[in-house]
Amino acid sequence: MNVYLPNGYADMKKIMSLPYPLIFVIGGRGTGKTYGACKELLALPENEKFFFLRRTQDEADAISYYDFSPFQPVIEDNPEEYKPIVVEKVPHVKNISGVWHGKLNDDGVMVADGEALGYIGALSTIHKIRGFNMQSVTIGVYDEFIPEKHVSAFRGGASGEGQALLNCIETIGRNRELKGKKPFKMVCLSNANTIASPIFQSLGIIDSVNKMALKGKQECILPERGIAVFIFRDSPISEAKKNTSLYKASADGDFATMALKNDFDASTYMFIGAKPIEEYRILAQVGEDVYIYKHKSNNDYYVTRHRSGTPKRAYNDDEMSKRRFKRTESNFLDAWLHGNITFSDYYCKYVLTNIL
Repeated sequence: MNVYLPNGYADMKKIMSLPYPLIFVIGGRGTGKTYGACKELLALPENEKFFFLRRTQDEADAISYYDFSPFQPVIEDNPEEYKPIVVEKVPHVKNISGVWHGKLNDDGVMVADGEALGYIGALSTIHKIRGFNMQSVTIGVYDEFIPEKHVSAFRGGASGEGQALLNCIETIGRNRELKGKKPFKMVCLSNANTIASPIFQSLGIIDSVNKMALKGKQECILPERGIAVFIFRDSPISEAKKNTSLYKASADGDFATMALKNDFDASTYMFIGAKPIEEYRILAQVGEDVYIYKHKSNNDYYVTRHRSGTPKRAYNDDEMSKRRFKRTESNFLDAWLHGNITFSDYYCKYVLTNIL
């Protein structure tokens, strides 16, 4: 499937029109993902509204100012196609902003006109809200759904963040399919920092996305589950950006690799490989299906989904387990710091990284 427009930017209209309730788009920086998505949201029919989601309330608050709004460039680039908008807090609803068409009042001030076109909120906030009606919201866009390394984790860790998004989708969707209506659609956008997405873990598709990335594939469609994942490859815009000043300066670094080539950071696949499990003894279980082994004759460790024997200890992805793990498995942590751990696949590395 060709995911680019003739001008080289992402064809978000084509991607967002696909008949899958969950669509993930991972692309290099500046390839038109958010711009194209916002353009489609502003073009929704009058009886349909959108929900634009960011990860934290600070992020949602920032884009609720017009100067920082992702909708601003779309309107200013297409003044004949799109009316001016007003972005402001929804009355009597804490932490939710609305997007309205704007009109000039008698004092020459742009004010909201008519019903809201859609809403802006934060995943850290919206998943806590229950029992409100959003039947008119037909599509959501979650921008920057893969957190960068420096971003703090949600309370409850990675699994908590993944569950927060699924709860958000459930809250907005609210049984509409049982009434014969179309499902709520969520389109998630991110740059290619890593495939360590909490939502991929919660959906159980880390392996599918990992294989897709390793094989250099552009799309992974799981029609029976209503999921589509796209990793932009060979973006014409990324190719053109190679000759701009920032990317000339960072040409051989991880930033350019992620932003232009859309490859994941260099650490993603470090310490991944196969080991002869008969040389190791099982120590602990992490989560439902990851096991830690220690070598019988040295300080090397192996982490795999294969179980051989009975683990002495078990840990989950909750704060108490994490503290207990760090206190009890100090030798494992020391081995990690010295590079003496091998993971059988990326999934195992992801699970252990989250418990630390």
